[in-house]
Amino acid sequence: MTSHSLVIRRLSEALQRANSKASIRWKYSSNSPREAAVLALLADARTDTTATKEMRIEDLGVVLTVRAAGLRRHAGEVSLCGGAVDATDENAVAAAIRETHEEIGVDPRRLAILGPLPSVPDHTFETRVAPFLALVVGGAQNASSSTSATPPNASPAIARFDKLSLVLSPNEVESCFVMKIADLLDSGNQAFEQFRGNAQLRIPTWYGPNNERIWGLTAYIIDNMLKTVIQPAINEQKNNS
Repeated sequence: MTSHSLVIRRLSEALQRANSKASIRWKYSSNSPREAAVLALLADARTDTTATKEMRIEDLGVVLTVRAAGLRRHAGEVSLCGGAVDATDENAVAAAIRETHEEIGVDPRRLAILGPLPSVPDHTFETRVAPFLALVVGGAQNASSSTSATPPNASPAIARFDKLSLVLSPNEVESCFVMKIADLLDSGNQAFEQFRGNAQLRIPTWYGPNNERIWGLTAYIIDNMLKTVIQPAINEQKNNS
């Protein structure tokens, strides 16, 4: 089994274990909140100078965008790819895949969806945001647009972020960058703040390569993913190395 296949398998298994446990039950402002969906999208964050023979989970990075300055809401903020679920979308994950293609130009066939992360409200508590853990994989011939929790059987290579040739939507996205898992887990890169005004719920904030501030809902989703999926998968990796 290739190192890429091992990474995908460990992430999938850690996600399945995390989804079997209870998460926070949020109270929304209505019984029928609006629906939105995002991708916690991972790519190979190595470059030609840092790539090694064997891929490890720490080599992955989270793909993030800076929202365009002209947007009416959250202009200039760091965000995961995604948006509102439209009536024409088959389901929430289909909306996240569509929005990712529209925002940064990733071919849906190159998105391997591993499964859902816990939903969380937006700052108004009127919208339920459904995150999904996903990978950008190699050539389209090996990729899958399946929305099941099973990664592609072809065991594709996880795509290098610096090789993606992204096409950004100028009306929606100012820039796109990747934050390496190893850097996100480094306590020296973290500052903490309350989330949703809850003194009992403190989450880290980070800064990107050009001082982009990662905070709020995006930081909450990333922090939860790191704690419940990424770190357990890394622990398994260490135990089996």
